[in-house]
Amino acid sequence: MNDRPANARLHAALARGLKLHVANEVRFEILKTFAVTADTGGMVLLFPDHPLENQEGHALTPDAGWQVAARLTQSADALLASPVAGDLHK
Repeated sequence: MNDRPANARLHAALARGLKLHVANEVRFEILKTFAVTADTGGMVLLFPDHPLENQEGHALTPDAGWQVAARLTQSADALLASPVAGDLHK
């Protein structure tokens, strides 16, 4: 199902750098910065919008970290190759 009005609201809010939260929908925000590191316990640590007070992050297994990196790269490449890419920066 393609909800064009919801998608338009999402793209408009993200383009302005705003947080968007609509009931029964996923909340998105544009990351300004992030940090990724490995800890001595064998986990990959991801900190969105680093550094912030009361920082929260995500711990991933090495395999999960690799999968996230691969999927981010695949999605970014696909988006940059699409006609939508030019519209994202308007």
